[in-house]
Amino acid sequence: MVSVLQAKTLEDYGTARRLIAIMAEWDATETRARGFPADNLLQQNYSQTPEQLMAKFSLPGAAMLIAWVDDEPAGCAGFSNSGNNAAEIHKMFVRPQFRRRGAAHALMTAVLSGMKENGFAEARLETVNFMTEAIALYRSFRFEPCDAFHDVLEELEDITVFFRRAV
Repeated sequence: MVSVLQAKTLEDYGTARRLIAIMAEWDATETRARGFPADNLLQQNYSQTPEQLMAKFSLPGAAMLIAWVDDEPAGCAGFSNSGNNAAEIHKMFVRPQFRRRGAAHALMTAVLSGMKENGFAEARLETVNFMTEAIALYRSFRFEPCDAFHDVLEELEDITVFFRRAV
């Protein structure tokens, strides 16, 4: 059974950080395999400490959620205010051994519910075109491609895609 809990303590954010580190390793490997550099990607997207994650996702209109399966951390997803009555989804990740068990669906449902409870009208996210399983999940939740809503690393512009949907 999958349960999704909001990170509250530094220990919770340490758990989220460990999940994000697994995601970072996979993302960097896949990015390099496609001929793109990953050092700036790692620094910009994956270098936050548990304390920094806690500072960002404890703000009003933000949250970090952790999915648990059989008392093990299976994945995480966060959201934060991105302005213009929209929130951006960050760090959406489920460990490979927990995929196809409902964790990603539960996380996305909880994220969208949290956004709605915080009064956001739009959900946004950024991903890369080779994260095909993630894109399939986003499309199943009615996310649609959109124009970039913030700058991306120049060396990754060709593979970065943006999505949005109404909350």
